[in-house]
Amino acid sequence: MTARLHGVRSRLLLWIAVKNAVHPFRRLITRYLKRRHEKFDRQAGVCTAGTVTVEALGLSARDSHRYDATPVGFFRSLLAKLAVDYENTVFVDLGSGKGRTLLLASHYPFRAIIGVEISRELCELASANLRTYDWQRRRCRDISVHCESIAEFEYGSYGRSDQLLLYLFNPCGEAVLRAGLEKIHRVVSRGATVTIVYVNPTCNEALQNADWLEPVRHGETFDETSNTFMPYIVLQSASAQWSGQQSTLPSNSAPGCLRAGGSAPCPIGPVLSPAAVGAADRLH
Repeated sequence: MTARLHGVRSRLLLWIAVKNAVHPFRRLITRYLKRRHEKFDRQAGVCTAGTVTVEALGLSARDSHRYDATPVGFFRSLLAKLAVDYENTVFVDLGSGKGRTLLLASHYPFRAIIGVEISRELCELASANLRTYDWQRRRCRDISVHCESIAEFEYGSYGRSDQLLLYLFNPCGEAVLRAGLEKIHRVVSRGATVTIVYVNPTCNEALQNADWLEPVRHGETFDETSNTFMPYIVLQSASAQWSGQQSTLPSNSAPGCLRAGGSAPCPIGPVLSPAAVGAADRLH
């Protein structure tokens, strides 16, 4: 136990040092990430970058949050750390926006991929991006976009033996999230296994109060829109295979970088120049 606590403390001190080192270079990292995401859109012939405000979409600021695209490197690193049984797992992006996460998920052999988005404008953009995206790169062909609220989306066809990976990038207010959780709980009650990834969890209390969910991972990733780090958490239904096996993911030491407790740390250079950041990002 003493050795384990020492290891946790050492990783924590290392992370504090890394964050202090990164602080002066936040703007450089932001510019690098923006260029990388613009390049992703340009090469794929899609439009997923940029922020779209709630006001611009004509939505309720209480129930909906602005659109921000998921960082490409972060998403790939995240899936590399999750023991996903792809062929038996349905990926659901709750608040799918322009569809970047759906495009990235299509590179993995999920059983199906579903986007849920309340904005008609964003749904149309996501559908257009899916039509444009290179089908030769996809390993999942069953992809759909549902234009409805997270609180309205039904999981009626899922039950025993089904596995759902639900992804949320801070898409909605607490009331909508709680209503959505009630529907997810019904699926779990029917025997399904559910994993929830919640990025920038501003309504985290709603999930923490759900006694049928267990936190299994947490960490941080760099947010290019605010030049700072934002947290994320991973939770699973109590019957899931990770039940009782919690692990801590210290905050990312580079954009798109994840570290699991006990695993080798991500590369950390003495100077975070754009080239160094790019080299570290390509490792994940």
